[in-house]
Formats: sequence, C-alpha cells, structure tokens
Amino acid sequence: MYLYVELWSPKVAWLRLPAERRQAMVDQLLAEARENPVTGVIPVSVKTAGQAVLFDGVKETPAIIDETVARPTGFRYVAAWMVPTLELIHFFEQRVENLGWWFEYFDQLNAWGKMKAEDVLGEMVTPVQAALRKPAALGPPPPTTGAPAAPPSPPATESSPPPPLPASEGPDEFDYIIVGAGSSGAILASRLSEDSGASVLLLEAGGPEIDPRLDEVQIMGTAMDWGYQTEPESQLKNRQIAWPRGKALGGSSAMAGKIYIRGHRLDFDHWRNLGNDGWGYDDVLHSFKSLENNSTFRDAYHGQQGPLTVESAAASSPIKDGFLAAAAACGFKSDPGWDFNGAQQENVAGYYQFLERDGHRLSSAAAFLTPASGRSNLTVRTHCLTRRVLFERRRAVGVEYATSDWQIRTATARREVILCGGAIGSPQLLMLSGVGPAHHLRRHHIPVVADLAGVGQNLQDHLQMNVQFRPKVEATPPDHLLQPGGLVRGSAGLLVRSRYCSGSASPDLQIFCAEAVVPESKFHLQPGPLLLVTASLVTPRSSGRLSLTSKDPLDKPLIHADYLKDGRDLAVLTDGVTLIRRLMQSTPLAGLIESELLPVAPNGSEEEIREAIRQRAGSNFHPVGTCKMGNDRAAVVDSRLRVRGLQGLRVADASIMPTIVNANTNAASMMIGEKAAELIKNDDRG
Repeated sequence: MYLYVELWSPKVAWLRLPAERRQAMVDQLLAEARENPVTGVIPVSVKTAGQAVLFDGVKETPAIIDETVARPTGFRYVAAWMVPTLELIHFFEQRVENLGWWFEYFDQLNAWGKMKAEDVLGEMVTPVQAALRKPAALGPPPPTTGAPAAPPSPPATESSPPPPLPASEGPDEFDYIIVGAGSSGAILASRLSEDSGASVLLLEAGGPEIDPRLDEVQIMGTAMDWGYQTEPESQLKNRQIAWPRGKALGGSSAMAGKIYIRGHRLDFDHWRNLGNDGWGYDDVLHSFKSLENNSTFRDAYHGQQGPLTVESAAASSPIKDGFLAAAAACGFKSDPGWDFNGAQQENVAGYYQFLERDGHRLSSAAAFLTPASGRSNLTVRTHCLTRRVLFERRRAVGVEYATSDWQIRTATARREVILCGGAIGSPQLLMLSGVGPAHHLRRHHIPVVADLAGVGQNLQDHLQMNVQFRPKVEATPPDHLLQPGGLVRGSAGLLVRSRYCSGSASPDLQIFCAEAVVPESKFHLQPGPLLLVTASLVTPRSSGRLSLTSKDPLDKPLIHADYLKDGRDLAVLTDGVTLIRRLMQSTPLAGLIESELLPVAPNGSEEEIREAIRQRAGSNFHPVGTCKMGNDRAAVVDSRLRVRGLQGLRVADASIMPTIVNANTNAASMMIGEKAAELIKNDDRG
C-alpha cells in the first residue's frame, strides 16, 4: 500500500489530542502497516473536509478522504501531524524508498520561511530529524506473502534514493567528487569510474531518475523540476519567463524534449577560434561518436558502440508529411531521412533524431549510471544539496553538502572536484564558495577565494515563439501515436538563415513542427488537438547574467536573461515567424488546418508579429555560458575546463560554452561530459 501524507496540515494540532488518543492512532497505523507493506509516500493536500488532492510527483488527482482511508483507492491516509513519532518514523524509514525527498520538502518549507514557527509542520521538523538520527529497533519487516495486491506504482525509476547517511566523525574521501548528475555529470561519473582504481562520489540534489514515459509538460512544475524563472524581462513586457530544469538523476536530460541534434560545425570551430584548443568540430566529433549508438546512420559522423541510443524519426503523419511538402513548396529541400548531425545541417526539412529506448526518453542517467550502478568505486548520493566547495588556500579539497534530513556533511577529494550543475547551478555554487566577482561576493558577506568577474555572466538562451494551429479532424493524430502527456512521438524541423545571418555563420533559426492532443490548458497550450510550429532564435546576440539572492544555498539565484536586448534578435525571430506563416499558408499544409489559435498577426504585418513576440515568446530551456571557457578576462575555465587561478577544480557542463550552439543543447552538454572525462584521464596520466 501507499501512505498518503497531508503536507498542509489542518489547524487541529496533533499535540492537542489526548495522549491516549494519539497513541491509539499510532498503534492502529503501525499494525496496518505491518500487515500491508508500505511501498511509497505520496503527499495529499486536503482542500475541505473530506475533499483532497493526491500528488504523486507528476500530477494531481482528486480523491475523497474519510478519516483514515483515501477513497476510492483504498490506500492508507495519515495527516502530517501524526508523523513525528519515533516508532512510526523508523518503520517507514526502513521500508519506504521515496521517503528522503519527503523530509527534504519539510526542511525546505521551514528554511524558506513559508511556515510560521507555531505551525504544525514547523513543529515537525525537529522531531523528524531526531527520529532519523536515533531510530528505534522494530525487528525485520513483515513478509509480503499473501499481502493484498498493490495498486499501480508511482512513476518507475531505475534507481532509488538512499536511506539517510550514517553518522560519521570525519569526512568521506574519494578521488573525484562530481556535483550534479545531469546531462554531463552522469556521463563523467560513469567514465571516471571505469578505472577501478579511482573512487568517485556523485552528488545529486534531486531524487532518482524520472519515469522516461513522462513528457516534459507532465514534469514541469513538479518536485522533479527546480522551477526557476527569470526576473521581469524588459523587452518581453516585463514578464517573468519560466526556466524548468531537471532535479533528479539525469538532470534536464530526464525531462528534455528528446531531440538529439549536436549543433553546427561552425559553432564548435568558433569555440576553437576563440582560443579553446581541442574544441573545434573535428576535435569534438570523436567525443560525440564515442557516446552514440546510432543504428540508422553508419558513416564517418556517427558511432555504434556507445551507450546512448539514437533513434531516427517517428511514424509519418499527414501533418509531418505536409510540413516536409510545404518546405519544398517554399524553396527548401525536403528529405524524411535527412541527417541533421551529418555533413550538412541547413536548408533541408526532415525528421529530427531522438534519444530513445523502446520508444521512451533516454536520459544520461539511464544510459550511463544504471549500467555502472554495480561498481564498488562509484558512490551515488541523491537528495544531497551541495552548499559549497572547500578550499585549502587556492586548491579545492572537497565539498560541504546537506543530506535529505539536513545533516551537514563534508567529503574530501584527493584529486579533483568537478562541478556539473548546469548553467544555473554551477555558477551559483562557485559564488557560494567564494569564486566569482569579488564585489558581489562581499555584498553577501562571502569570503573571496578567487576574484573571477565572469562567473554568472555571458548567460545565453534560445528564445522561441510557437504558433498553435487546430488541425482538421482527418489530420488529427490517432490515439495509438500519442504519448502519455498527449504529445505525438517525433517531430519534423528545419534550420535556416534569416535575412540578417551571414552565409559564413551557422543558421540562426530552427523550426520545429510537433503534434499533440493536449488534455488541459497548461503552459499556454490550448486544450485539444494541436499543431505546434515553433521558431527558435538559435544564435542570439543578446546575453544576460546570473547573480546570488543571498548566501543561502536554498535561495534561487536572480536570473536576468536580457532577451532581445540586442534589437537584431527581434528582427531575426520576426523572420522566423514570417517563415512559419509562409509554410502554413502553402498548399500542402493549408488544407489540413482548421484555424490558427491565438493568431499572431491577423493582418499579416511585421509590427503585429513583433508585438506578439514581446507578449508571448518564451524560453526553449537551453541556458548556457555562465562559466565560459576561454583565455580572456571574462573566462572562468580554460580549454581543459580548469577553473582559472585555482587547483583541483573544474566545471564540465553547459555553462562552459563560450557561445551557444545553434540547436538543442542536450547533445552538446553530453559531449562536454565525455570530453571532460578524456581531459581528466589524460591529465592524470601526465
């Protein structure tokens, strides 16, 4: 059975009940738990007497609460104010795999000041922590033979969060400590632990891997999403733009849109030309190929021996076929078998390649960590928030982190600490550790270890504008093509140059064509059958910055994306939306469309398009660049990813990109993890 726990406790406090009544309720719950093994804890929000909402980490489901039973499911229900009992806590700690994130949630609520001291949940934190540190002996768990059939499990994961760490007098010691198990960190941990003589600690603030069957819309806004947002953006009507980032093993690769596209060769050659030796396209191609297991394309641009399964295209549909035909009608080439990661990227409409296994998303954790999970020299700890890097003079020697029950621990690195927290997490952690702009650190009373002005600067992202259309009935995708969240597997696309892009530069516009049947309005998507055609500005000239809110690691940083700060970006994105209108008005697609939803430009003018962009454009969720690689004064790491002026510390994630690649950034981030492993191993060999 599952234990449904009310996170927002009713006003009737547990402590106000008579002692004998409290004990009777605890005894009853323990007796039932012993008879029916508890397999999960799911929070419940009680709206009114008897009415509740169940939240399984992905979606909310209405339910009826009748004292101790959540009907009609028949699962066990207990209010939060019943929990701070040593016997109960220890019982569930031993048997419930997903308990760690639950206590972390309580701690965060308390730390963020969202509860008053007198609130019942506020009173829970200390007893819960005490119970975890001083468990009572209850004996072995009961046998499961003959137990009632369990209901369907919550989203399946490849691994589970560990129990609270045992108390220790001194710090743990490892050769390498990696902070962040995302697109790059999971790969780096797997590759470094291939050497049985090297011990690796991988710390992840989130929980176990996200169910790969869920699409990004289902995951956004849940406990598996960091839930960042920008500060008000002046060129976007002072709107705050959502920046979801994955908080789990696999990081954002576990919630990304699955498209596998590396970026243009000119992007990587530009990195090399900025002084980053070893990062040109011909250099990084080896790293891309060593990651990849591509069964479709077998040529000099692809690999077949890597852990990362790359699949090509989805089932055709009237809409996708119509998009390719429309591109041909507008003067582009069209090829359903086109390789966007091959010799040429631009001016051909085709189907994007995907990171999938058995039709579901393949994250870096599933591809790399799961196969490595049996290695004795690899330690993976989830629900561990790294608070700062520890230094001896100018050498990184370890990290300080908080466990799921908010115990503060340290771990020592004999060789190196490598930050893989992404474009938000890595610069934030550097600054919390005293590495960053000195004036900013002093403002927050953080001792300065290294004055690096570029930390948090050079923030780049892809701004996108999607246009939504209602397809005709005959063009609506059939149910068997739909994924759980309503999206249709596979999407078509096109990379082109706007009027403002030089022929010697990589294409500055990426077009996506995706189908969906949206069950309910969410993230500005209209419910019902949809055709989403999106223009993404993939070589922005505008850049922003990231800074600390405070020296508390629980405080989210301030994000100033500064979208459209350079007026040329608005002109390019306007060209992209104009191209969408041309495609949709062409004969192959026009006959499949019933209407345009939320029309972008009813009268067809460029000024209408610009105004619609200011009102509706949003992030494509590809932030990079905040610890940029280079040798100028704004650079944070050198071409071997070592933090400038320090020893024993590297950054290896999307934050090191000096300029953003002109496509989805997940593939390039994975390449950075692979490349970092090669650099570290080579440096160790001398």
